[in-house]
Amino acid sequence: MSNLDILLKIGGSVLTAKNTTDIINQEIIRELSNEIKSIYNAGYSICIVTGVGNLGHQTVAKYGIQKGDNKSIERRLGLVDAQLQVNIIRNVLLQSLYLAEIPCVQLYASSIIISNNMMITQTFFDSIQGFLKSNIVPVISGDVVSDASLGFSVLSGDDIFLKIAEKFQPKLMVFGTNVDGVYTSDPFNDKEAKLINKINISTDLLDQIDLQQSSIIDVSGSMKGKISKISKFLYTHKKAEIHVINLLQPKNITLLLQDIPFNHSVIMY
Repeated sequence: MSNLDILLKIGGSVLTAKNTTDIINQEIIRELSNEIKSIYNAGYSICIVTGVGNLGHQTVAKYGIQKGDNKSIERRLGLVDAQLQVNIIRNVLLQSLYLAEIPCVQLYASSIIISNNMMITQTFFDSIQGFLKSNIVPVISGDVVSDASLGFSVLSGDDIFLKIAEKFQPKLMVFGTNVDGVYTSDPFNDKEAKLINKINISTDLLDQIDLQQSSIIDVSGSMKGKISKISKFLYTHKKAEIHVINLLQPKNITLLLQDIPFNHSVIMY
């Protein structure tokens, strides 16, 4: 599979405020949709993967959904609640893209991906390819998917992003988050944290980075989990590069595409 120019991950920390469960970043989403519209109009094919924000993470943690099916009605109903909460975010984004006149379609990971013990085992990505051929932007969010061992399990937007990257080999891969990139430590808690512009995972640089997990509930593992997953991907896709950028400044995606320098991180082998 090919013909994908830009694979864009919009992190939950961009879509929602990380310290609350009920604030969606409507203005950021609107500005980002307008930036994506300019890119779309320039003729680029785009696939968007999103995180689930605090609405999703806290609901998942509340019911213990990340632990799988314990056969209780409470946890199974919790699965429904989690999808309903994430749908709130999905619908805000889809409406914003629609108002920006971007043809897009929401695809549910639970319908096109199967896992076993929280690892992706089967994908059904022909629909993604079909929509891309029609110049329509697929939008896929983190989700709860069928799991052969656990009954069901949480599948993060990061995992979905990397599996799509593996299948489609996009020309540009972008992780959008709420900070300028990868830092030597948590920039919210350490004033001495320094942005790392280039990370080469084939060196020992990663040993110098304190990737402690955030105090905010994040069942996908926060920055520590992202770097671990990206590293595994790059070990088998050595020519790829993944850019980590701050999408609370939506124009950064355009600056990246135009090769205009700005503060961010690029991760490579």
